Amino acid sequence: PAAAMSEERAIKRAREEACRGIAEVVKGAEGFPADAMRMVGNAVADCLARPKPERHAYQQGVTDWVGEVLAAVRGGAAGKLSELEARAGGSDAEQLKRAAAAEAAAEDLKAKRSLPPRLVARAARDGDEAPAAAMSEEKVIKRAREEACRDIAEAVKGAEGFPADAMRMVGNAVSDCLARPKPERHAYQQRMSDWVGEVLTAVRGGAAAKLSELEARAGGHDAEQRKRAAAAEAAAEDLKAKRESRAAAKTALDEASAASVAAKAASEEAEAAQKEGDEAFGKAGGNKERLEAALTGDYAAVKASQGAWKVVKALIKLGKEFDFDTQLLDFAGEALTKLPADRGTFDGFVISELDAQFASSIAGFAEVLAKGEAAKAERDAKCAAAAEAEKAASAREAESEAALDAAVAALAEAEAAKKAADHAVKAFGPDMKQLGRDAASAKEDLTHVDLVLASFRELADRETDTPPEP
Repeated sequence: PAAAMSEERAIKRAREEACRGIAEVVKGAEGFPADAMRMVGNAVADCLARPKPERHAYQQGVTDWVGEVLAAVRGGAAGKLSELEARAGGSDAEQLKRAAAAEAAAEDLKAKRSLPPRLVARAARDGDEAPAAAMSEEKVIKRAREEACRDIAEAVKGAEGFPADAMRMVGNAVSDCLARPKPERHAYQQRMSDWVGEVLTAVRGGAAAKLSELEARAGGHDAEQRKRAAAAEAAAEDLKAKRESRAAAKTALDEASAASVAAKAASEEAEAAQKEGDEAFGKAGGNKERLEAALTGDYAAVKASQGAWKVVKALIKLGKEFDFDTQLLDFAGEALTKLPADRGTFDGFVISELDAQFASSIAGFAEVLAKGEAAKAERDAKCAAAAEAEKAASAREAESEAALDAAVAALAEAEAAKKAADHAVKAFGPDMKQLGRDAASAKEDLTHVDLVLASFRELADRETDTPPEP
């Protein structure tokens, strides 16, 4: 949100202004070497860049120095205020003191004016001017030290394994912490110098380790070649196995799909049988009652006397409904409309067969009713089993699809690995050449770090800045 960003910017700006104010006070601190205070002041922003729990030990050390210097500055300001207040209270004594100083200065000027001007100019030249050769040597030494400090600072700022802001702080302090010989350094400068040495030693160790690793790899030329060849062979074997696995997964999916189709068809068949059986069971009782009613009612009446055609027609319709023999029903229509005395042998046979049809149908419905519950339970069990079989077949099909997807993905990975292994075999020669170049570069880096470290030790351990006498 804009408000939050605005607040963050305001806080950042306030911290930057506070750090500038702190650095200005530190650099102007009296009673400390100017180069030491410049070093500490330049480090203020970096040493306070992080919250206290996140600071590197170097950053916390400089933070403590800043606190000590600010405390000393505050003490000096308080002391100056006390002195001025005391002097303001003793104005007469101050006036006498200044008058005496003016009189002494007048006497000194008078003595100097009594010397010849030529001697005064010569004395100035002898005291203030150094020989040109000595001046040139000093410049060379100064320039060499400045170059050495730049190299040291660059190595420190690029050190790996340390917080970047901490290394920037230490790198920026190199020139100031090494500005004086060891005996003349302030404690802050010496501690910073020790940190620079620790960082350079770590940098040197990293460079040496890198060179050792590269040389070891370059020395294992034959072993590396065999390793790559073995990896390519293993990748080829793995690729072959993955292709076989993919084919097997495809076959398994085809079989699972066929089984799923068959299981679905069986389930549908079981459901149809269940529906048909349940409907038959539900109708069996009513059908039995209708047949029994017709058998003892209208059918018995028309058998005993001449039946009316309307009643006989209804009986024939009922027989057709229950699948009685069609031809038999046609003959029954003629026989049942006759008087019993007029019926012949064939008519008696027809009526006898019709009696058997009634009895058979009634017996069938009675059997359905008798076995109905058990048959229904059996149909339900078959239907449930078919549904479970369909579900299991569908699950196997899904598992087979997932297995095929996994096999396809594994095959793609194996193909990529085979391609990479083949490329590694082909690239062995160029890789070895590049490894040689990397090792040579690492050796140059180590040599450079050794030179930088030697320059640092020379500057850090020097006891004086006075050039040796010729």
